Amino acid sequence: MNISELSIKRPVTVIMSVLAIVVIGLFSFMRVPVDLLPNLNIPVAVVSTTYMGAGPQEIENLVTRNIESIMATVTNTKTITSNTSEGNSLVIVQFNDGTDMNFATLEMREKIDLIRGVLPDGVGDPIIIKIDPNNLIPIAQIGISSSGLDGIKLKSFVEDNIKTRLERILGVASVNISGGAEREILIHVEPQKLEGYGLSLAQITNTLRGDNLNLPGGSVRYGNRNLTIKSKGEFTSIQDIENIPIILPQGNIIYLRNIATIKDTIKEEVAKNRINGENNIGLLLQKQTDANTVRVLSSVRKELDKLRLEYPQINIDLIFDQAEIVEQSISNVTRSAVFGGILAILILLVFLKSVRATLVVGISIPVSIIATFILMFLSNTSLNLISMGGLALGVGMMVDSSIVVIENIYRQRMKGEGAISAAIKGSRQVSGAVIASTITTVVVFLPIIFTEGWAADLFKQMALTVTFSLLSALVVSLTLIPMLSSKMLKENSKEPDERKLLDRGFSWWEAIFGRIQNFYVGSLKKLLHKRILTIVGVGIIFVLSILVVPFIGFEFLPKTDEGSFTVNIEYPEGTLLEDTDKLTLQIEELISEIPDVEQIFVTVGGGGNSLMGDGSSNTATITTSLVNRSLRESSTAQVVELVREKVASFPGANISVNMVDSAFGGGGGGPGGGAPVLLEISGFDLERLTFLAEEVKMIVEGVEGTRQVESSISNAVPEVAVTVDRIKAAQYGITAMSVASNIRTAMEGQVVTRYRVQGEEIDVKLQFPEERRDQFDQLSSLKITAPTGANITLGEIANIEQELGPFSISRKNQTRYATVESQLFNRSAGNVISEIQEKIKDLNVPEGYTIAFGGQNEEMMAAFKSLGLALLLSILLIYMVMAAQFESLSQPFIIMFSVPLSFSGAAIGLGITGRTFNVATFIGIIMLGGIVVNNAIILVDYINQLIKRGMDRDEAIVTSVSIRLRPIFMTTLTTILGMFPLALGVGEGSEIQAPFATVVIFGLIFSTLLTLLLVPV
Repeated sequence: MNISELSIKRPVTVIMSVLAIVVIGLFSFMRVPVDLLPNLNIPVAVVSTTYMGAGPQEIENLVTRNIESIMATVTNTKTITSNTSEGNSLVIVQFNDGTDMNFATLEMREKIDLIRGVLPDGVGDPIIIKIDPNNLIPIAQIGISSSGLDGIKLKSFVEDNIKTRLERILGVASVNISGGAEREILIHVEPQKLEGYGLSLAQITNTLRGDNLNLPGGSVRYGNRNLTIKSKGEFTSIQDIENIPIILPQGNIIYLRNIATIKDTIKEEVAKNRINGENNIGLLLQKQTDANTVRVLSSVRKELDKLRLEYPQINIDLIFDQAEIVEQSISNVTRSAVFGGILAILILLVFLKSVRATLVVGISIPVSIIATFILMFLSNTSLNLISMGGLALGVGMMVDSSIVVIENIYRQRMKGEGAISAAIKGSRQVSGAVIASTITTVVVFLPIIFTEGWAADLFKQMALTVTFSLLSALVVSLTLIPMLSSKMLKENSKEPDERKLLDRGFSWWEAIFGRIQNFYVGSLKKLLHKRILTIVGVGIIFVLSILVVPFIGFEFLPKTDEGSFTVNIEYPEGTLLEDTDKLTLQIEELISEIPDVEQIFVTVGGGGNSLMGDGSSNTATITTSLVNRSLRESSTAQVVELVREKVASFPGANISVNMVDSAFGGGGGGPGGGAPVLLEISGFDLERLTFLAEEVKMIVEGVEGTRQVESSISNAVPEVAVTVDRIKAAQYGITAMSVASNIRTAMEGQVVTRYRVQGEEIDVKLQFPEERRDQFDQLSSLKITAPTGANITLGEIANIEQELGPFSISRKNQTRYATVESQLFNRSAGNVISEIQEKIKDLNVPEGYTIAFGGQNEEMMAAFKSLGLALLLSILLIYMVMAAQFESLSQPFIIMFSVPLSFSGAAIGLGITGRTFNVATFIGIIMLGGIVVNNAIILVDYINQLIKRGMDRDEAIVTSVSIRLRPIFMTTLTTILGMFPLALGVGEGSEIQAPFATVVIFGLIFSTLLTLLLVPV
């Protein structure tokens, strides 16, 4: 007794089991986390080290190289890159896939401890940070403004009342503030008076620090109690600072007010934020790695609603909300799945012409989906764009097993078999083929589960979801379907009037299908006598379709249209914030004139939260949101191209415009990071690297479709080099460190202590007045007090000159390199890269220098290689499953002829739709290999059954095609129509699912049409 027969005889048990699955499945559905994408694991860590006042080349030699060398000894290291800029060293270590990053970072810290003594004095402690790709961009951006509060009070209010409350929300990792004003105590020391009294900046600094202290002093006994001793010396007012006594070299005492002006003022503005032209304070929210984005942002929205009620004078705008993108994308995929399911059920109704039979199969879809949620919950699989895409793809395939079972039961019923007898006999005849066809579809995903890298992280959950749904559907088709068929299907003679109505309503389809059936049977009879000609003809079709492949574009992943883009502005280093803001306002005005623009959020200057450091006064970012996709005529890519044309006329600034892709870390770079086209030029000499980079840049600019071509070292930065004459300085007892400290304090200013008032800490900053530090020629007259008491000008002990220095120095695997990168418009990365490769062959590259492609191309090649191996393994597994099913080595080989035909259909489909060959497409091709053999399995299995009954081979082949044509067409059409809404690529988040849906649909159509002729032959 098989499982189908057992289910037919125990209907109550089956019904109760289904109800239990529904209840547990709905409970699991509520517990499954919801996010935009699966958690991406990237084995990368960063060592960040500061060395204030040092230039890039100095830091490279003294800090970066030492850290790179020791990091190369860490276990499982794959590549080491670094970026050295003014005052900062970043060493980025990428590990092999599967590395435990907790142990890796622990080993990195141990290695850093070994070289601490080698690093120069003044270097900050190296900080080791694990990269979390899920937090590359914030999950929410909030703008806060108020007409009743000034900048200082508003920022203080936000820090005390809003930031702290948002940070308490479960799942929020951090809240960063940008913009607003801060209070500062500014001490402007007069250099002439300092010189007149024989004092130095170092003495003033030490005096301020030494006089602003509250320290515990132990305890003293008083009667029968111990009293704590506390020395109180902290400043309590501005007057305390003004009246600090300073001892002169002669022993006399003066006060700080005698040599300096003390002001309670506002810090020099380092950042400006605006929403649609109005100033505000910005908040950026990052979530914890394992937090549910939708749930976290739901809590954030509720908390913001409470804050609006409590503080009506404060305007709180939620500018960016990633949960909206998540909900819209998943809602779009859900709609596609529902619509696909409806189309699949309509196909059943057209073919079966029975509402009862259609209803029986229709029940299998929701039951299988609900059962899938249980398995998703148990396997810790989240509901995201990828897994829901897998579920939507599975909807059309879920009914395949049920269709084959019920069609055979229905055919037995039409022959006059009893209800129970037809259900048992019909399900038994096809159970082996149904199990084999399901397993062949499932096994193609096993290699994906074992692959590594970005592609594996992205699509493992899809593989699991499709597997869960198909296995659930298989169990349903062998249990619930036979049981319901035995209770609900009627004999042909006893069918109610509804069948007669359906017969008349779909008579047109029967006529069409009859012609198709006659065509196939007639063609097959002829082709069975022309086997070699048939095989050669199909082979020619296969070769011709493969010729289409070079015309298909290649890229890592398709960009998603989220209706948002950024404009990044960078002026030369040292540009004033006011000048940067003037340009930003002009670009803002240009963008606001575009009809599809809904909101413009601007950040000028500092306050950035990038790992690379805070923003500078020479940088700005404009984040623009467009109206809903359904309300605009232009795509985000077209709007971005328009903005690029508008900003191209602004001289003196580096302006880049990029689409926002919140799924992959912003900028549309994909999870691999970097631009679509990125070339790495390696070598040692910076001048030669710069020259080569410029040549490569010119080549890239000459390729059609490239935009915003940039070289990483094309712009040298003007700087003032102060070279200390060590012999002269030593004569006065002055060291290079004391020179650097004096220059920094005088020119940039130094926070020497903090003034506490009413629970708030305010920086106390010491520097020269602006009129004594804003001109280059004043630098040489800067006075430095020697330990002997002599006042020496900087010009006497140092050489001061202007020069051009590199803004940053990049290294990869301990060799210097430069990058040339480009964005694209209306061309795929693969085609552009191929053209660039041809042109670079003619470039004269000196010995010791190399040019290689990195970024997305590097990730794409690695992913294609990994998935190519997965494809070969999946084909081998499909063959093994079929060999076990048929107990034959030759019959599975015959069936495998349907696989290359599906690849031909996929290539033609991509060519017709204009879609590219990418990682999502590759996944579709792997999936296709397991789907297309199902029709051949059903066909060959029935041929074998007929031959065993004594029928002649050719007669068995023709009879099998005639009888199995209907279920093959039904399963093919339900799968195609189930995926059709996804293939249209309409709605948010559809760009990722559309390529593999397209591949499956065209591959299945092409393969089915030819398989029905080729496999029998």
